[in-house]
Amino acid sequence: MHTANTVVGLFMGVILWLLSPLFTGIKEPWNGNLWVYIPMLLLAGAISAFPNPKNWWQGIFGILLGLWIYFLVVIGYDNLALEEMWKGTLFTLISVGGGITAFLIWGILKRNRPPEEKPPLPPVSRAGRYDDFLPKR
Repeated sequence: MHTANTVVGLFMGVILWLLSPLFTGIKEPWNGNLWVYIPMLLLAGAISAFPNPKNWWQGIFGILLGLWIYFLVVIGYDNLALEEMWKGTLFTLISVGGGITAFLIWGILKRNRPPEEKPPLPPVSRAGRYDDFLPKR
């Protein structure tokens, strides 16, 4: 469960790249229509926080990692790669809003949940306890 947010974020970063040409018509998502890309980032941040909302930031790291891996493996490195990836890194900060939103919703739902009732413990027998063998005062 410790890496679930990162793994989901990694997939969300790759999905952002895969869906970008469908929705924006441009290969790099941040060079397309920002009215489409920004909600996609917020949604990716929220989805990546769901496995463990307490560690929402790991999902954001996963999104960034997914964007970088997809960029370097599929698109490749060229002269403008660093400039484009810095833009992508800055835009990924928008997904922090989605992660924090998921964290806040989780906190509100957790706070409003009634406490779990634990069954009473069975009575403990004193037979065979070490203090039974000590001299009485």
